[in-house]
Amino acid sequence: EQVPTSHARIRTITEDREGNIWVGTDGGGLNRLRRQVLELQGKEEGLPFDTVRSVAEDSSGAIWAVLQDAQLARQDESGWKTFSSTKDWPGGQATCVAADTTGVVWIGTYLRGLYRWQDGKFTVLRRNNGLAASSIRSLLVDREGSLWIAYSTGDVLQRYREGKFQDFELPANSRPI
Repeated sequence: EQVPTSHARIRTITEDREGNIWVGTDGGGLNRLRRQVLELQGKEEGLPFDTVRSVAEDSSGAIWAVLQDAQLARQDESGWKTFSSTKDWPGGQATCVAADTTGVVWIGTYLRGLYRWQDGKFTVLRRNNGLAASSIRSLLVDREGSLWIAYSTGDVLQRYREGKFQDFELPANSRPI
């Protein structure tokens, strides 16, 4: 792979114990080449909006993002795709996303409940399924695979595990999680 250096003429190359490559040039000084630790993703890379509210990686390695404008986007080897602008997305405004190790991606929404994406299909959990409220603020999948659900309003935090909801009351005057 061609890597730009400070000068086109190379005099010496060595590798240090951390894996950095040191390149001595003929007039451009010493250059250190190292693996990139950070990759930036924005509109130039195809992300539909520059502000990201929530992000998760699914079991296939795809990245899911909820954007500031409430869009749901997914990046795989073919690039970014906005789910919320397709007819396949029934959830309206997305607020947050989390993924578990079994291939399930959970999407919280503003006023439309909790969506489960698995095997290319969406299903929904709403209040009549045991969800404490319709407006979800944040999601977390813990090490045991339980899904924790925090709401925009209310005084409860929920855990969803093995198809059942468990409520945990929050202290009085708690702010949203």
